[in-house]
Amino acid sequence: MDKRTYQDAHNNLPGQLTSFVGRERDIEEVQRLLASTCLLTLMGTGGSGKTRLACEVAYRIGNRYPDGIRLVELATLSDGALVPEAVASVLGVREEPGRTLAETLVSFLEQRKVLMVLDNCEHLVEDCALLANTLLQACPDLRIIATSRQALGLDCEATYRVPSLVMPDPDNLPSIEQLGQYEAVQLFLDRARFRRADFSLTESNAASVVQLCRRLDGIPLAIELAAARVKVLSVAQIVERLDERFRLLSSSSPTVLTRHKTLKATMDWSYSLLSEQERALLRSLSVFAGTFTLESVEEVCETELTKAELLDLLSQLVDKSLVIVETGDRAARYHLLETIRHYAGEIAEEKGELSHVRTNHLRWYMQFAERTEDELLSKHQALWLERLEAEHDNLRAALTWGRTGSTPEVAEMGLRLAGALVWFWYFRGYLSEGRGWLEATLALDTERNTVARAKALNAAGALAYLQSDFAASRPRLVESLQIWRELGDKRGTAFALMFLGRLGVRQGDTGGRRLGEESVRLFREIGDKWGLALALDFLGEVSQERGNSAEANAHHDESLAIYSEIGHNWGVALELSHFGRVALRQGDYTVARMKLEEALRIQREVGDKWMLAWTLHNLGNAVLYLGEYRQAEDLYRESYALFKELGDRNALAGALLMLGYAEQLKGSYEEATALLSEARGLFRELGDRASSAVVHSRLGSTAQGQGKMSEALALHREALLLARTAADRETTAICLEGIAGLFSARQQAARAVELYGACEAIREEAQTPLPPPELKVRRANIEQARTELGDRALDSLLQKGRTLSLSDAIALALRNTAEPSEQPAGESKRGSASALPHGDTTDLSPRELEVLCLIADGLTDAQMGNQLNLSMRTVQAHCRSLYSKLGIASRSAATRYAIEHGLV
Repeated sequence: MDKRTYQDAHNNLPGQLTSFVGRERDIEEVQRLLASTCLLTLMGTGGSGKTRLACEVAYRIGNRYPDGIRLVELATLSDGALVPEAVASVLGVREEPGRTLAETLVSFLEQRKVLMVLDNCEHLVEDCALLANTLLQACPDLRIIATSRQALGLDCEATYRVPSLVMPDPDNLPSIEQLGQYEAVQLFLDRARFRRADFSLTESNAASVVQLCRRLDGIPLAIELAAARVKVLSVAQIVERLDERFRLLSSSSPTVLTRHKTLKATMDWSYSLLSEQERALLRSLSVFAGTFTLESVEEVCETELTKAELLDLLSQLVDKSLVIVETGDRAARYHLLETIRHYAGEIAEEKGELSHVRTNHLRWYMQFAERTEDELLSKHQALWLERLEAEHDNLRAALTWGRTGSTPEVAEMGLRLAGALVWFWYFRGYLSEGRGWLEATLALDTERNTVARAKALNAAGALAYLQSDFAASRPRLVESLQIWRELGDKRGTAFALMFLGRLGVRQGDTGGRRLGEESVRLFREIGDKWGLALALDFLGEVSQERGNSAEANAHHDESLAIYSEIGHNWGVALELSHFGRVALRQGDYTVARMKLEEALRIQREVGDKWMLAWTLHNLGNAVLYLGEYRQAEDLYRESYALFKELGDRNALAGALLMLGYAEQLKGSYEEATALLSEARGLFRELGDRASSAVVHSRLGSTAQGQGKMSEALALHREALLLARTAADRETTAICLEGIAGLFSARQQAARAVELYGACEAIREEAQTPLPPPELKVRRANIEQARTELGDRALDSLLQKGRTLSLSDAIALALRNTAEPSEQPAGESKRGSASALPHGDTTDLSPRELEVLCLIADGLTDAQMGNQLNLSMRTVQAHCRSLYSKLGIASRSAATRYAIEHGLV
């Protein structure tokens, strides 16, 4: 505590029992201003610390005023005519006969160098201004610091708005040591220790302390009152009760001014000084969250005032430190401190005004969001994304009211607002938040065939698709499509078809491309260029996945031309990214890198987190294949962080897979195993067999690198079995190449070479060349085999492998072999080839293996028939056949067998 005494023969500054915390920059600025003016008014809302700051500055510069520093308290005065008497009383001046008191004060001060602090002038502004003007004109060495909610209005006056205390960003918490350097945190800690000597900032309470300071707007009085509660509550408990802050935050100290004993009393004081029109406007402004514009005030706050009169009224609230204005390059924006907003909102609710104003607020922001929909798909996208971001808090507040469904009108407007925001949520990466709002508003909707419902359903399905939540996505998109068709809305139908097509392709549905082609036809028919470009982009992706690079580039070329024509930078970046992916698939890594880096630059400007994450991931692949492992890891980690933020678990697992692969290539096998194992768990939960196969193959190569040959064999076999059920040719090639590398390490050169030949044919057909790291391994193994077998035998085996069917190549890779003799002591043979109980899955046909996996997944015969498009009789026949081959007799035995062999 700072117990220094301010008072002496020349000063009447009050002694302080608590230390003055922070404000060093404010003190420097106030001193600088005071050096160039005779009147400086410190302005700010109640409790902002104006008086303490004025007294601290006065104390520090006291030696410059040999005739004294005088503090004049005006808070208790109710009559402005008494201001001169209050000043005279502090100065020890008595009224003289035949002279006004003001003249007597001038006579006393005109030859003296005095600093006067006029404290709490807001309720006596005119009288304070009148006296200050009289004294300053006649007393050249007099300096006045005034504290007030608003300026005194003199020509000679300089003003300084006392800011809130500096606070840390709750989304980027610094270390405990750094947190203690922020003014708001310092003040809370200082006052908390005054109540509880053992109180300290810890890892467990740091986030709550920061949240408390921010929710109290960094207002010193509010923070001090909150700190007093640590005697009976934890910080987290105080934060939980801040919605009732006006009952929670109070003081019983007899030394505290009455209007500072509770936060409510401080707010009451400011509110009582307003006119009725100012009070009504302040109550209406309480519905705004974050910042707002003059235009929104004009629409939301119903009043009989003209726009000019409303602006004057708003300006008056700014002048009285109740509304804060932020001027920028474009329109000025305003906001209320959260404490003032809570206070005004409570009064509005007591008066029965709040519901009506909230409905106005919802209507305005619904109309605003609907106006932005087409703008986000135009060349002005960046501008409108900024505007929506600036209104994000208000959009959330409007959606919160819409979610209450207090009236059918409110519920409908909430649904319309949610449906209109889908592109904003997508472009800025608010996928989970957007889905939450959409599902909440859809749950209130009782109409089944409205545009609002169709739009919201399509939005919910699209966002679920982007998060790889396909089970939730499909029913929403299907219902949306049905409504659009019923309404005869071709544009809505085209969008629903496109997203259903994308979903189908991701799920392996061959009809997905057909849906995409239908959406292209509809977009062409109605002349929707942006929708057409997006649908063409989808067809380009499908062609790429099918290995038709020329067709993919043709679709992407047309899409790029449209995006360039309409000046849509996001679309341009999208196509550049996909050109990069095509080049990546073709093995042209330098071109891929160039295209992806160009796309990345634009996407960072636009702020599309989802596409940014995928571009980072693909750029990581290009850089990895160019041998720059460290940079590749940095790119993968950045994409991983974004995918985690977006909630896309499938993409998250993909990032982990590539991070693990990079560690494997570096020879960091323990790190690789940990990352790949985490990816395997995610892919298994998602039911992604193709990606699971690749992970198992990489884990096999990692085990091989550690000399764990039996474990490597088991993992490679599991990878190949998963690839066979996934029916993905490139994935199968990856797994065959992994097991071929293992055969080479085990001196089984003939089998390895034959498999390499089969892989060559598969990759040529799929137009996916072997990446450089794997190509290097293949070349080394081929040369080793050439030394062992000779040129003629090697070429013959390669050619033989090229003629193998896919099933024959898989059978060759899975053929039973003896276990390697080199096995670390204590290593388990569980899951290895020799440990297989009963039969061997190599005896099963691909269809029987599929049925075995579905049994293990718990599907009934009927469900398997639906999924495989087979009759019940055919499914049962496959079950009998696989039971016979494996020597088992029940579904439970089949499930156990599949688990033991890593098939599920």
